Amino acid sequence: MAQTRRLQASAHNTANLNTNDFRALRVSLRESSNPGSGVETSVSVSETPGPALLDESGLLMTERGSNVDLVDEAVTRLTASRAYEANLVSLQAQSDISRSLLDL
Repeated sequence: MAQTRRLQASAHNTANLNTNDFRALRVSLRESSNPGSGVETSVSVSETPGPALLDESGLLMTERGSNVDLVDEAVTRLTASRAYEANLVSLQAQSDISRSLLDL
């Protein structure tokens, strides 16, 4: 679930890359307060302003550009998909152990 939220936020950010005044979403992960229940997530809006924009005559506009950084989004997607893979390997190992215990 946590990695899904990270991927969803990254997709949302990337889709709004060229939307003026858009602020990127950031997903924070923390250990759950309930033992054994995994990770809790919270989504917040980045407070970093986007770049200043100029109109056709070169005057500063009141709107700002999006603060989405494609490199950060690419890294987020890669690390989230690697975390998915690690979770799958862990589940497979647990399944193998359970199967071997039942075979005893």
